[in-house]
Parts: sequence; C-alpha cells; structure tokens
Amino acid sequence: MHTAEELERFQQGETRHLFAAYRDGRPGLYYLEQGSAHSVREYAKANLRCAIASCAAPELTTVGRATRRDGFRHLNDPRLKHGLESDFHIAAKGVIERWAAGQDTTMSARLEQDPDGTRQRRADVLVTWRDESKVAFEPQYSGISLLGWQRRHDWYVDRGIPDVWLFGHGGRQLRTSGAGGLVKLSQVQLAVARTAPVLWINPDQELIATIDVKGSKPWNGREPLRGRLLIIPVDECVLTRRGLEHPAISRCHAEVLAMINEAERRAASHFASPDDFGWTEAAVSSRRDRTVSQQQAWDTGTRVQKGIRVGRSLRGIVAADEGSQPDRPLTSRELAFLWASTAQARAVAGEAGQKWMGSPQGRAVIAKLGPNIASKVFPPVLPLPTNQWQMFVFDRFVLRCPPGAKINLDSAAAEVQRHFAGQELPDTCDLDAALVADAVSEWFQHAAGVLVRRLGPRAFTRGE
Repeated sequence: MHTAEELERFQQGETRHLFAAYRDGRPGLYYLEQGSAHSVREYAKANLRCAIASCAAPELTTVGRATRRDGFRHLNDPRLKHGLESDFHIAAKGVIERWAAGQDTTMSARLEQDPDGTRQRRADVLVTWRDESKVAFEPQYSGISLLGWQRRHDWYVDRGIPDVWLFGHGGRQLRTSGAGGLVKLSQVQLAVARTAPVLWINPDQELIATIDVKGSKPWNGREPLRGRLLIIPVDECVLTRRGLEHPAISRCHAEVLAMINEAERRAASHFASPDDFGWTEAAVSSRRDRTVSQQQAWDTGTRVQKGIRVGRSLRGIVAADEGSQPDRPLTSRELAFLWASTAQARAVAGEAGQKWMGSPQGRAVIAKLGPNIASKVFPPVLPLPTNQWQMFVFDRFVLRCPPGAKINLDSAAAEVQRHFAGQELPDTCDLDAALVADAVSEWFQHAAGVLVRRLGPRAFTRGE
C-alpha cells in the first residue's frame, strides 16, 4: 500500500504534451519517446498535429531539455493552453492503446470507436478481437454523476461489452482524507466496485492503481469507503476479455467486495430508521389513512387477521367458521391487503421471484445491478414476483435518483401500478392502488438500510 510520498508522486503529472494526432487522420496517437525531441522534430512539423480535434492552432513542434521531459509544443502559438484534464485524458487513452496493442496480436486497439455501429456512443479505447469480442476502456478525468455513469455502464452491459473505467490520478477523481492520505471512493467509484475493480491511471508515469482495504477497519456503509492505493506499472497488467487484470488487483477487489457485503449484511440486520430519510411524518400519516383492517393486516406481518383465513382460490378469503359470514362484505382493497399479509402470499411471490431471476429479463437485471442486489427481498409482498417489482423500484427510483434529490413515493407507487397492472400472479389478488402505495412506502422503509445508504443520503417524501 502507498506511503504518503508514493501517493504524492502518483498524483503528480507531466504538463507537457506527450501524444499527438496524425495530420492525415490515421487512427491512433503518436507517442514522443524521452530523448527523441530533436530527431523527430521535422517529422512532427510535417505529419503531426494537436490531439485535441477542436484546437485552433494544431501545428506542433518538439521541445527537448536536459533536465525536463521532452514534449510537444504548439508551433504557432506557444502560449495556447489546453486544460490539464484534456491533456491527461488524451495521454491516458494513448497509454492504454499502446499497452493493449502490445498485449495480443489477435486484436486491435482503436481510439474513439463506435462499439456497435449505431453511433450512439464512442468508446475512448475499444479493443476488438478477431471473433468480435470487445472490451471498452473509459479514462475519466472530468466529473461524472452517478446517473451519467450508470447510463453509460448499462449501455455496455446491454451489448455484452465489459467496460473498464480508469479514473484520473488527481483532482476530483482521486480524493484523499486525513493526514494519512487515505483515498476515499466517490459514489460512482463505489458503484464500479460492485462489478469490477476501482482503477486509477497516471498516464505520464504509466501507472495503474487500485484501492487496498487490507487491514482497514470495518466499513459502516454510510461514510465514504476509504483505503490506500496499490500502485502497479501498467505493463505488468494483462489484457483479457474481461479487461485489465493483475493478481494484486483481483485480491484487492475481492477484499473491497467483502467489506461492502459485510456492511450490507449488518445494515439488513437492523433496518435504518425512517427518520434518517425525512419521510417519517408522511409514513405516519399514510398509516392513519388506512382502515383498521388494513392496518392490522400489515402489522401482523405473515399472520392473518384473527377470524379470517385465506384459501387458494382467487380472493379466497372466507370466514373461519363454516357457514359464518363477516360483519360486512370485505372490499377489494381489504381483500388485497389481507392477501398480502399471509405466508402463502409471500411464498408464492417469493417462488415466482426466484423463477423470474432465471429468466432473460431477470438475468439482465442481475448483470446490471449485481447478484447481491438483485436477490434482495424485503417485506411486504405484492401479488407479483417479489424480486421483479422490488428491483424495478430500486432501478427506477434509487439508482436513477441524483444525489440530494427527493423521491415522491406517490409517484413511485403510480409508476409501479402502471407498469405491473395486469401481471398479477394466478390465484392471488388484484393489484390494488392502495396496496401498491403502501407496499412501495414499506419497501423504502425496510430497504433503506441496505439499498439506499450505499448510495449516500437522500430524502424520501410522499406527495401531498
């Protein structure tokens, strides 16, 4: 793991331009080797240009000095400056392209490529094998929101293309904490950690780093996850069809995943208080709005309201004693609430949920959210495959919610009702709107400790 001096060196970067584009538009970047500035100067003037396509003065020359790194310089306007983020981003793409091209002769590494021919997205570096297997590398120096990252990651997942994110070696993508210089993961980096190692790149020193939590205290799931950097030369890493690999990186990632899973396990054992999420009053008022029988049905969990048992037929709620009748006919809403409160409902919906996870749609959800999230089941139960509707809520209203935003529970319930209406399981009850509203509210309360805290604090509100 890094010392304070190693971290400082990793965060430093060369300010000279080390990569240039070709004037004739050929793919790839030209890398200026140290000590070659004088020998390639005329070639650079005639054949190379600034790698930033929008540069207003793209003509280049080379500069060589005895005590500093050789580099390119703009020929006609040496005072022209590009942002360091742009320079580092270009250098990172160039390093990965050169490294990948030297790893395997059966593949090609190209910059700014369209992975699927739809022109919807261009990978910073796309590696393609002869059998059309692909891996995309995405160096990231500028800021990116969790929602923005999730959309880009989902795009690759939908096409079966592993995406390797390489965060910048300084600035907003490498945040440190305390005098010891611990690195702390952002929300995006924590999301990456659930499916792949979190990686940083220093393109000028050609180094890769990952977070190492060995020996760290247990993570509480609320504060940023912290650790030290394990720094490795990029040429010691191996290109595979899963991306960039190294035994030490794999070991670090396994330990990070274990820490995350343990935090979730502890959180699941004592659900977060709804006070932490700002919707307690709304939840209380929603309980007051229920009828007595509805309230009792929810409060008894898997127990059926006294004096009523549930049969196997549709809405099969009959009086406990043969020939007796309830004091008044039960409404469809009450039937729905009573059904959802039974052990039978939980068993049917849970079994259907596990079956759904093995379907193409369920497997797509697992690929997107990870098996640990997709398999989570929280009470209560709607007359739907449990994992299906709960992961729909998680994906639509948690993952896609920007940090600090408010989630309107009534709107979330209406979306669940619209999306799943008519898909009820056989021999259950109708998808009653009141049942859905309470189920969604209860889901946020019970799931908050495991699924919401991992993405940072948010406020949850019900509509007026």
